[in-house]
Amino acid sequence: MNEKIKEIALQVGGSHYPEVGGELLQKFAESIIKECINSVNDADIRSFVYTTFDKSQADACKERCVKNIKQKFDVK
Repeated sequence: MNEKIKEIALQVGGSHYPEVGGELLQKFAESIIKECINSVNDADIRSFVYTTFDKSQADACKERCVKNIKQKFDVK
């Protein structure tokens, strides 16, 4: 199981034996992480974008956010 997911599970009172049901917990956590990534990608930036420069900045910010989330949780 991903160490960061295991750490969070233990912090919120999860099993003290993460290897029990670890695969299910891993899949659950990955699903939540992927939904978060999808939310970032789906964010409507049109109301904040006025120029092509603004659009490129907003797109770059989204990409950095997604990259950071993936790195933090070691998700491909």
